[in-house]
Amino acid sequence: MRRRIVAGLLALAACAGGPPSEGGAFPLTSATREERLTIGAHNEVLHVSAGERLVFAASRRGVITYDALFRGWLPPLEMDEARGAPTVFAADPTEDAVWIGSAGRVVYYRPRIDYAITTAFAGTPQEIFFDRRDPAGGAFVRVGASFVRINRTGGSSQVPLGALPAAPDRLGSATGREVLRAYPALEASLPLLTRDEDLEQWPVSSAAASPGRSEVWLGTRGNGLLRVDPVFNRAEHLPFGLLEPGVGALALAADGVWIGGIGAPGERGGLVFASADLQRWRWVDGPPSRPFVGTRVNALSIRDRTAWVGTNRGLIRVRIEADDRIDRWDAMSGLPSDVVTSVAAGDSGAWVGTLAGLAWVDRAVRVVTPRIVIRDILLWTDTLWIASNGGLLGMASSDSAPRRLTIGEGRLDRDIAAIARADSVLVVATGAELIEIDLLGRRVLPPRAASVAALQRITRVAMDARTIWLAGEGGVLVLDRASGRSTLLATGLALSAPATSVALGREVAWIGTLNGLVRVRRRSDGMPP
Repeated sequence: MRRRIVAGLLALAACAGGPPSEGGAFPLTSATREERLTIGAHNEVLHVSAGERLVFAASRRGVITYDALFRGWLPPLEMDEARGAPTVFAADPTEDAVWIGSAGRVVYYRPRIDYAITTAFAGTPQEIFFDRRDPAGGAFVRVGASFVRINRTGGSSQVPLGALPAAPDRLGSATGREVLRAYPALEASLPLLTRDEDLEQWPVSSAAASPGRSEVWLGTRGNGLLRVDPVFNRAEHLPFGLLEPGVGALALAADGVWIGGIGAPGERGGLVFASADLQRWRWVDGPPSRPFVGTRVNALSIRDRTAWVGTNRGLIRVRIEADDRIDRWDAMSGLPSDVVTSVAAGDSGAWVGTLAGLAWVDRAVRVVTPRIVIRDILLWTDTLWIASNGGLLGMASSDSAPRRLTIGEGRLDRDIAAIARADSVLVVATGAELIEIDLLGRRVLPPRAASVAALQRITRVAMDARTIWLAGEGGVLVLDRASGRSTLLATGLALSAPATSVALGREVAWIGTLNGLVRVRRRSDGMPP
């Protein structure tokens, strides 16, 4: 509440200070951002700037902020990529804030109170600096041959050339070349400092030095942010965010979530781990052959520090704690199809659903059911449940092939899109219908009143003891299992793109979308805010 009040007071101050510039001022409601936070790809760092305490890194997607004093990440500022990437970037010399210039606008952002003000004008900012004699007076922004002064409430005014501070009085962020020139030994060590665990060297895109501390921050083209001790020439990798814009699949971990991408062209690709508090991130992209580049992840299953990854190019097994060693299977290896839609890890291998059948994979591939489209699978006790284009199937450990669930319900013979289970209830989703089955009583439960039409087409389902989450092109529909109440997180409003996957933790829910990862804080009843 305090943050919301502060943001409101700053917005009133902006209005009281005179007519706003084109584009005006807007507060970021911190309560909303904490309850529903979107994270995109931030491994391609364009600019870095450091203040007394906070370090800011700009990517095409927005700005990430690292607290250098307490060694922790603050929530990111996700921006509209359609407006263009930041062209200039400068930490404020008097406050924990940053000035971000891009085509047609400058954004003043204070991350600790989640507040931003946009000042719009014609042209593209090319330089941001401050008056050393009056650093609290706002920022000077060069646009072509003209200069604009912008204050912290969004007001702006043209500045005649004769009124500009002289060159010695101009305070601005040092360029990357100037930072490296100040530490000659550091520049000579860059090939070693920017090398990752796979011995791949990542080019430096930007650099900044912390005021008053012997600390350098390097932005890279593809490997995020590095903190460097220039005295001892030691580097610490600080990953944050995704490796590509969209999310193809999610898998819940004990302390966070694993994320697979959509195979966007030109992106690094790989698996990403994010802790629930967003403080710990890990990027796994495999050997130099980069098996995840251009590869869409359709399904993820994590078991015993091994990730089984279903993709549009076959099945990938990643031993996460064993030097990220990778094994691959595809149609040439015996899978019914290259397109893997679902994976369920077992004790010694994994069940794999594809567009052309079901298989069991350990060291080799054993095809169980060919010539059937598998949409989703889940393993419960000794039974594998299968969503297929031929309906709902079940396969016990003693069976040699799947068989239909015989409960006299014709709707279960249709094309099934997704399934999920909690306690003894199995949820079955067709493209436009939700069916709940009591597995112990072998009966279909009464239908719920909630309509799933807004989802347009159901793609995935997640379920726990409290709620059911249905993902689709129209967003995510959340159902309270006890009361029947429903909440829609609609695409275009709560979500910026269609949902592809959902993973449910106790306190947070993770939603994968075609435009990034969304973390949703859950209320005590499990519903979203």
